[in-house]
Amino acid sequence: AVGALIPPTCGVRGGDHFGMRAHPILKDRQGRPLRRLHCGQDIPGPSGTAIRAPAYGCVGQAGYSPSKGYFVDLVHEQLGLVTRYFHMPNLSRLPKDNRKWKGTCFRPGEQFGAIGSTGLATGPHLHWETAPLIRKVPLMTGMQQDPMRFLNPRTPLNISCPRLLSVASTQPGALGTPP
Repeated sequence: AVGALIPPTCGVRGGDHFGMRAHPILKDRQGRPLRRLHCGQDIPGPSGTAIRAPAYGCVGQAGYSPSKGYFVDLVHEQLGLVTRYFHMPNLSRLPKDNRKWKGTCFRPGEQFGAIGSTGLATGPHLHWETAPLIRKVPLMTGMQQDPMRFLNPRTPLNISCPRLLSVASTQPGALGTPP
């Protein structure tokens, strides 16, 4: 799956990277920022910027969490990955009936959400995570891994939107599209 994904957004640059960092909101008793593992890649951008499927994937779960805000987990069965998207403003791209969210599938490059700032967020951005899918247990994943290592080298994070959509439409087999 390394090199299998296209960026989930286009025309933006990355923010905080995967790894240890001082948390921008959470503080210890002395008021110092807590140091903790940042398990994803932050991608700042204007509110409403499209979030697109980085490969063929189906919703495993979606909802709201006080820390994640509105979130979606996409399962990329063919790639053995789960990708996660936090801080969206809403879940309006999913079916109105939340009982139908699970299993809703998106093609590479298809919009399923937007950048927002819900949950623990200092401003509008996408928090993007990847984790290996453990197939024996539904929605069980291994430890999060740096999403940047799964990007296709021909599709950098700051790729233009026309280029991103062109790659998504011309190389579906490389992006986990089912046969």
